[in-house]
Amino acid sequence: MGHETNLRNPTVRMRHKTSPSHSVAFPLNLNSIFNNTFKNEDYFTMPKAPFFHLLRVLVELFLLLFYDKTKHLMARVKVGWMMKKGIWIPIVFLIVLGGGVAMAFALNGSDDIALKDDFTSSFLDPEVETDEGFHYFQSEKNNFSMWFPAGYYIEDDPVGYESKYYFEFLNIYEEETTTSKDRGYTGYIQLKYRDNMTERRVHLQLNRLLDDLSYDNQYEEFQTENAMIYYGSSYYTLEGKRGVTYNPATYSANQYFALVQSPDAKEFITVDYRILCADYESCEVNNERESRFFETLIHNIRFQK
Repeated sequence: MGHETNLRNPTVRMRHKTSPSHSVAFPLNLNSIFNNTFKNEDYFTMPKAPFFHLLRVLVELFLLLFYDKTKHLMARVKVGWMMKKGIWIPIVFLIVLGGGVAMAFALNGSDDIALKDDFTSSFLDPEVETDEGFHYFQSEKNNFSMWFPAGYYIEDDPVGYESKYYFEFLNIYEEETTTSKDRGYTGYIQLKYRDNMTERRVHLQLNRLLDDLSYDNQYEEFQTENAMIYYGSSYYTLEGKRGVTYNPATYSANQYFALVQSPDAKEFITVDYRILCADYESCEVNNERESRFFETLIHNIRFQK
């Protein structure tokens, strides 16, 4: 059936002129090495994958440079050949290179769902510096950027995600991990971007946030050179069938809200961050940690227009 191709890695068998009985097999194709090392088929789609392609080229270049010397030394098969000075150069190089691969794999092959999830990682740029625990995020229509929390992912679903030039809507979920289980709760963020707004419509939206999420319409204002931020928090619980909101100064807040307004007041983003407890009776929220997390999130939103 036509031309058949041998898919196995090609092997060249070299024979030394003075020792015809000693044959040396030496692989020239590194596909099997890299494929066996990085078995995760999504690994090379990760943001820092170009590093490994460069690494692959360097390894192949090394083998080309040292192959001729190595094949003759290996073919002699003498007891003392390991002590020869010439062989230590490539051996040391390989040890250092192997350590670099292991370190890079440890750094890049993390369990962070933000990097593992294909849809979420497509918005992230690892080259832009952020604080630890966050990734740089650029929205699909380039309306805004922000620091995206590690351990979270965007649901790729028409109900949970929408992107237009004047409107963007994201549902962002924290992955349930051993850490979140030990903590007793996970986070959920809903973010909405709006354009072509007026000052009146911005304040109408702020009033809706206050009605839905605030305690007694309490909120704070914070002005930066990039935005005007209105934000607050509250503690929400069910008493019977009725939802009740309490003062976050008395109870640890389990919902945070913010409206981030552009300097020209034509754009705004609303952020709704909720803490979902596995067991509300025994759930203990780290108020300081969650407040700091939310403030970092909203203070690093940037409008791009």
